[in-house]
Amino acid sequence: MEFSDNDFEDSHYNYSTFSEEFTDSNGNATLRLTAGAGKITIQDTTDKLFEGYSSGFFNSYDLNTTRNYGRTIVKLDYEPHNIKLFGKEKKNILHLSLNKTPLWNIKIELGAAKANLDLSEFKVKNFSFHTGASSTKLKFGDKADRVNAHIEMGAAALKIYIPYSSGCEIKSNMILISKDFDGFSKVDKGHYLSDNYDTSTNKIFIEFDGGISSLKILRY
Repeated sequence: MEFSDNDFEDSHYNYSTFSEEFTDSNGNATLRLTAGAGKITIQDTTDKLFEGYSSGFFNSYDLNTTRNYGRTIVKLDYEPHNIKLFGKEKKNILHLSLNKTPLWNIKIELGAAKANLDLSEFKVKNFSFHTGASSTKLKFGDKADRVNAHIEMGAAALKIYIPYSSGCEIKSNMILISKDFDGFSKVDKGHYLSDNYDTSTNKIFIEFDGGISSLKILRY
């Protein structure tokens, strides 16, 4: 029997799609995402409540959705394999799209990953992000009156985009090796306010924990 690297890899390559229909009762929605290493993207909108795809080697997710009293909880959990093929880690891709209508609570836990999280089109109430070594771009919008965000990271590079129309408060309990806060004033140690904080209607509150090696805040 003949055996080649490609034969082995092709047989373990997964491409999966998943979705959940949107209904009028989806006024409040929660997304709980647990993912491994690779590239993670949340960006596009959809007429469904939630949809996406994943691709890669030994790359599989378990999707579970529950509805109760007008609340919908979507859980998408990565099933880890911790396998290297012939000494090389295989990069996996996860792309997600969300509906613009619900008020969202989003909780994301990642391994060592590259993440592009564009939440500017969604009404995000609470956002929780926990990851190890990673490179992340995070973009908030002004669709909700108040956004509460908690970010916990290991050695990582993080860029956060915040709209000019929103006031923002940042509190941090970590040591920042490199930081660049565009349009912010320092209140005291680890505490910053955007220059338009008092005059803006929409507010974004961000709390940091961990050891981010590079943090940049940009206004758009």
